Amino acid sequence: MNDNKIKKISQNIIKLKELKTLDLSNNDLPDLPSEIGFINSLVRIQIEGNPLKAIRQNIRASGTNQLKNYLKDRMDASQRQNLEKNLMP
Repeated sequence: MNDNKIKKISQNIIKLKELKTLDLSNNDLPDLPSEIGFINSLVRIQIEGNPLKAIRQNIRASGTNQLKNYLKDRMDASQRQNLEKNLMP
């Protein structure tokens, strides 16, 4: 999905349960949906070249697991609980 001038990623990205790599580099994303943090199979996220004003640079540079944890932590407890419940097999 890199180099496509994408401005928003749908929360439905969480339905991609087998996604391992997500390359969103060089788009127009100001933020990422918190749901990305709940894709357990995701081991690599590339987000360079986006105006991600909602995510601090140190978080963006800290690696995939740190970014996923940050995205999860942005949800309030009830949203997070509901999402985790819906992800159970």
